[in-house]
Amino acid sequence: NFDQKAALIAQYRWSKLVGRIDSNFSIETGGNREVNEITTTQSFSNSLRFQYDYSEKTSFDLKFSQDASIVEEFQNTNQYEVAGGMGYQIFPKTNIGFEVVGGVKEPPPSPLQYYQQARLRLNYTATGKLTFMFSGGVEVLEFEGEDSIKATPVFSLGLAYRPFDGTSLSL
Repeated sequence: NFDQKAALIAQYRWSKLVGRIDSNFSIETGGNREVNEITTTQSFSNSLRFQYDYSEKTSFDLKFSQDASIVEEFQNTNQYEVAGGMGYQIFPKTNIGFEVVGGVKEPPPSPLQYYQQARLRLNYTATGKLTFMFSGGVEVLEFEGEDSIKATPVFSLGLAYRPFDGTSLSL
């Protein structure tokens, strides 16, 4: 099969404000675990992010994102999300902060799912080129038309490697 993937990433800095656009598109044919079939899946992912460096130690960020998955002959899914937070450099190599996230998932045929997250963030810069990242908190999930609310822990781990100026690899 001939799969297609494309990405557009653009970033611009105005003094203390950084704006970034990420847009990804793919068409893949093959096994799809979600529907347990061989099918063609089109995926779209877009985000707009702003980061404002208030001072040398304090920064604020805001992100809007959208994800869509169109599976041939099956249900399509959509997700919309807004995230905002702040960070503070508590030590020369350590940055702490918090983040709040809100979003909605449209997973047909299920009802809409509304979610909110509150997270603490911790970044540690081991060297000038290597940074470790941790985020942890709680997610509250609500289903449209139901009175049930589920709360679960959420976390993420990551690292960023910057081998050269202007080059970043993330995991």
